Amino acid sequence: MVPRMPDSAEKLRVLLVEDDRDLADVTKMGLEMEGLDVSVAYDGREALVKPVYPKELAASTRKAWRRAHDR
Repeated sequence: MVPRMPDSAEKLRVLLVEDDRDLADVTKMGLEMEGLDVSVAYDGREALVKPVYPKELAASTRKAWRRAHDR
């Protein structure tokens, strides 16, 4: 169980990556009930373009993935 944060605190942001849409949706609802701000990506490629983490990290992650996959 995720500890609840005080109302005054900024919500923790989570990127949930799951290709099973039903499981992703149920998991998202549970995490939101615990007070988290949840974004869902249904595959790895989609996860790389979700703006959940700092832009610098997102850009470096996309570059590394493209290098690894020759794209």
